[in-house]
Amino acid sequence: MADYKTTSLVEWQQTANGKRLMTFEQTHLKKYIANHYADRLLQISGIPLIERKDVYHYVLLEEHMESQKAAVPTVKANINLKLPFRNESFHTIVSCHAHERVSSLPAFLEEVERILLPEGSLIIYGISFTSIWAIALMFKMHYVPFCHRLYSDFEVKKQLNKLDLRFHTMGSSELLLSLRQKYTLDLAHQAHYVLIAKKQSQV
Repeated sequence: MADYKTTSLVEWQQTANGKRLMTFEQTHLKKYIANHYADRLLQISGIPLIERKDVYHYVLLEEHMESQKAAVPTVKANINLKLPFRNESFHTIVSCHAHERVSSLPAFLEEVERILLPEGSLIIYGISFTSIWAIALMFKMHYVPFCHRLYSDFEVKKQLNKLDLRFHTMGSSELLLSLRQKYTLDLAHQAHYVLIAKKQSQV
């Protein structure tokens, strides 16, 4: 894995590339929430992708790194440590590039599993380590300052399957296809992946 200096995701989301990528994620999440039960939602890192009064949710920001004014409650915490929520607290957890900002992907996913309700969903937005954008990063042709590490979607799925988080889908294929056709020449969208995992019920 290639290492990159970690800075504020919130600041990056306000750049031209960041705004384009965030629009992609907002569109996908709004469609997902409209079709799934998700009245308790946690977004980890970033500007809120949704702001709905009928969804009770928090945005978890990284301590000392991010600050923003949001219409939804925010909590600051070090996402490399235990997350400040009780076991089985949320129906849906959105990792907005948070897994690319932690020192240990397995430890982060274990914490997410702990606070996710059985049958709850984990949605992961990421930039693929095997993408054209990642190659551009390696050759210093482009730079994503908020990333600590980039992973392929295969690596993330491998880690998910070691837990009670079972890989479910790559998201809405129809929506992803339409968005990628719209942004055919945009490296940000070609490099992007969406993974959705379900927490298994204990028998």
